[in-house]
Amino acid sequence: MAISKVAQFNSTPVSTTDYQGQNAHINAFIQQMMGDQLHLTEWDTTTVPALAQGVYIAHAGILYLVDSSDYAISGSPDYGDNYIEVHASGDVLVSNFITDLSDYSWNHVYNGLYNSSGYQVLPYRVNKVYAGYDKYKYDLQNLSDVYDQNDTGIQLIPTGIPKYESTATAIITDGGLGFDGTFYLAYDKTSSSERFVRLSEDGTVVESVEDITSLDLSSGYILWIDGDMYVCKPGATDYLYKFNGFSSSLISTQSATITIYGVTYDGTNIVTLDGAGYINIHDGLSFGTITDTIDITALTTDCRGISYIGDGLFTFIEGTTGYIKTVKTNIGGDYSSAVEVFSSDILFGWGSLSFIVFNGDNLVLNNGDELTFTYSHLLK
Repeated sequence: MAISKVAQFNSTPVSTTDYQGQNAHINAFIQQMMGDQLHLTEWDTTTVPALAQGVYIAHAGILYLVDSSDYAISGSPDYGDNYIEVHASGDVLVSNFITDLSDYSWNHVYNGLYNSSGYQVLPYRVNKVYAGYDKYKYDLQNLSDVYDQNDTGIQLIPTGIPKYESTATAIITDGGLGFDGTFYLAYDKTSSSERFVRLSEDGTVVESVEDITSLDLSSGYILWIDGDMYVCKPGATDYLYKFNGFSSSLISTQSATITIYGVTYDGTNIVTLDGAGYINIHDGLSFGTITDTIDITALTTDCRGISYIGDGLFTFIEGTTGYIKTVKTNIGGDYSSAVEVFSSDILFGWGSLSFIVFNGDNLVLNNGDELTFTYSHLLK
């Protein structure tokens, strides 16, 4: 497995090897002119790509061939944008994943993006997301995507952007959204009654808990933890109510020390969003005790709803724009900082009423009115 230099030749042939070198270049040009090569493997999967066997790479005026097998790119792609760098080492090219293009500029002589050391970036972007890797053909002159792994044309929506999948016309009139592994949990309020509902994805009510008016849990956030339902009631004092399964049987009530704009569960701890740019990690299921705080003020100071989607990733709605944003945190270690790895750049939020949950495959949002939206391809 190597990216080997294609046989060279003298401009005036003096031996058989010169003709062999010419033939090798003629064959390379024919292969390149037969169509736009996609140098990467795994376009139809979420697996980290390699450089495909048989593709040619032009580097610094020399042709190279990925010869005997696919070439495994060195390094481990980090969350967010990764690029593929190549540079010469003797008669072969070496390739690595990199994340920083600040030292690279367009080289008109070699028709590519090079840095001062002669390293070249290939025209691809690999985005590490929750469940794998999205791949994009990348315009290095304009630094924009031109092709993605699920599309067949130019300038199409990349796979990292949520794509509309379905709309369920539900009967929810006052928000809340949870997921118990099978059904969605919500809070339904009318002028005369309040109740919890279990909804299928098409909005059908499969079960309800009637007459919970005395609790006044409108606009509450809902969690399902170890077979019990938790509802956070935002207000002058934020409370967390624990119910015995899907019922109105109240087990306990806890008060928070901060104003809550979203609640989720990371498998060990309750996690809250305070709306001003901080994600708070609580001590297990203790609502009043915060052990770590993640500062996301550099990314946003206005956020609504939050969902933990695994591997240290949290998704929420930015209140000022209504965009879905996802940040990577160091779960199990330093909670002090976060890096944005995704922003939808498309309006999905509804201001203060933004409820969001991850069902294991897709994000599901509820605007606190009549519609539940699901989006596919996000962080998949």
